[in-house]
Amino acid sequence: NKGAVGITLTIGETSFMFICCHLAAGQSAVERRNQDYERIEKNLALNLEGKEPYTSDRAEATILFGDFNYRVNATVEMMRHVLDQEMYDVIINNDQLNLQKKAGKTMYGFQEGTIEFAPTYRFNKGTDEYDMVGDRIPSYTDRILFKAKEKDTLRLISYDSN
Repeated sequence: NKGAVGITLTIGETSFMFICCHLAAGQSAVERRNQDYERIEKNLALNLEGKEPYTSDRAEATILFGDFNYRVNATVEMMRHVLDQEMYDVIINNDQLNLQKKAGKTMYGFQEGTIEFAPTYRFNKGTDEYDMVGDRIPSYTDRILFKAKEKDTLRLISYDSN
């Protein structure tokens, strides 16, 4: 029940692609998320010609965003400690998306801005307190990634949770 929607457009001589996707949820569904992404890349039909096997490689610049649902590999106790200490680097080093990208298993060639803020998933409704009931680990589930064929095509100005 997960999927994506995309659009392409050309401004001047540069082709842009925007893909918004929603991947499988759950702490342990890493491989399912990778499979969802792979399916999207191979099956998303957009109006750009090309022999590239991945749809996102057919544009000069691609923005990929949405609820990717990748979580942080941690326990509730660990997360309480690192959040209290604002040790975001520890969280990032245990982030499933970053680990999967480093292993070459998903979102090939995409970059992300430096994350220097607390996780954005999941708060108790109407509060700024995390919902850590059961296996809910605060994570960075909503993400924005980008890639471009030429280095100067895209420039990140800001990346924040606001």
